[in-house]
Amino acid sequence: MKMKNLLAGVAMALAVVVAAPAANAVTSVSCGSSNNIGGVGDDNEFIGLFSAPGGAGSCAVEFVSSTATPGLAQATIGAINLKAFKGLTMSWVSVVNGVLTSIPIVAGVNSLATLFLFPSDATQSLVFDFTNSKAGQGGFDFEVSFSAVPLPPAALLLISGLAGIGVLSRRRRSKVEAV
Repeated sequence: MKMKNLLAGVAMALAVVVAAPAANAVTSVSCGSSNNIGGVGDDNEFIGLFSAPGGAGSCAVEFVSSTATPGLAQATIGAINLKAFKGLTMSWVSVVNGVLTSIPIVAGVNSLATLFLFPSDATQSLVFDFTNSKAGQGGFDFEVSFSAVPLPPAALLLISGLAGIGVLSRRRRSKVEAV
């Protein structure tokens, strides 16, 4: 009976950790800012506005996953005046692995997704690069949404089963030592 209670407790604890709710607030971000995502209490929606500064340049916004649970981040550019920029690209760049994915920005809505994996790609930056821009000609808004990638239900069963096997093994060893 004790083992059933132990296994049920382990399964419930894992379910609480995996299903922990993220915050629902929207955070306003700007170039050079650093933001925590993925953890309990962290926001999962981010918005930003970027204006053409004149000349070539870039804008980077850092995101740091504060949990070991994998997560998917989707960056989307909204309305944009393409006359204000030449050679505009959007990229997800990992501190460890460099450029993970990149696209040129064209007319319409542009989106780019990345997967945050702990620890190798837990810190990534959304980077906008451009070869030229015209100051005062406008800019664009962007949004980043983050969602945890849930563990499949089978993973919880596997973990519970492994914990149960460990408990059984320990009980058998203690019975053998007692004899």
